[in-house]
Amino acid sequence: MTGTGPEDFPAENGDGAPRDFNAGRGEPGAFGDVPGDPFGEVPGEPFGDEPDVVGLFRPVPGGAACFFEPSQARLIQTLVGQVAELVRSEGESDQARQGGPPDELEMLLGLSGNDELPDDPVLARLLPDAYTDDPEASAEFRRYTEESLRSAKINSAQAVIASVPADGGEVVLSEAECQQWLRSLNDVRLAIGTVLGITEDNQDLMENFSLEDPRSAYIMAYQWLSELQDSLIDALA
Repeated sequence: MTGTGPEDFPAENGDGAPRDFNAGRGEPGAFGDVPGDPFGEVPGEPFGDEPDVVGLFRPVPGGAACFFEPSQARLIQTLVGQVAELVRSEGESDQARQGGPPDELEMLLGLSGNDELPDDPVLARLLPDAYTDDPEASAEFRRYTEESLRSAKINSAQAVIASVPADGGEVVLSEAECQQWLRSLNDVRLAIGTVLGITEDNQDLMENFSLEDPRSAYIMAYQWLSELQDSLIDALA
């Protein structure tokens, strides 16, 4: 299934509240297991009859543009927002475990008091070790870079959320905004891919799945986000 986004994916619960990947997990800050359909009921073929009409970027002078259906816009806002909240809340949890905020010098230098790979597998994917074969070097590098990396991810996510009309519509991005979108889309893809266990050697899951599979909504969202990201890269080429 290729070519567009999940126009029929509800990004909300039945009561109108956004669905939350963190709900139902025993560990705070975890992005989530695969609890059936995270986006609501997927009726029949979710990609519709005109797969290339909406949900892909095209080049425009100075950047790129894309038209999003309301459900696509809500889906992006929900997923990007949840990843940003995960990165933010876990950072605050690290501070609490270490006895409070960093001292004045650490704040001035932008240092993190944390030097360990996050326990949560999604965060470990989003904030990986720089040197897998050198724990000491990775720990030191993390202290100097993790805080700025978290801030950059949150800032990019906020820019994406602010640029998407809640009711859908045309989004026109400058080149700088396109880079923020690329970073945020990649973060969401990494998060979903970690939940699904997608690797370079595990593409069967992406190519052969049934709508009855409880992971199908995640898989289709991952596919669309991948195509959306690719279309943005092509638009900037």
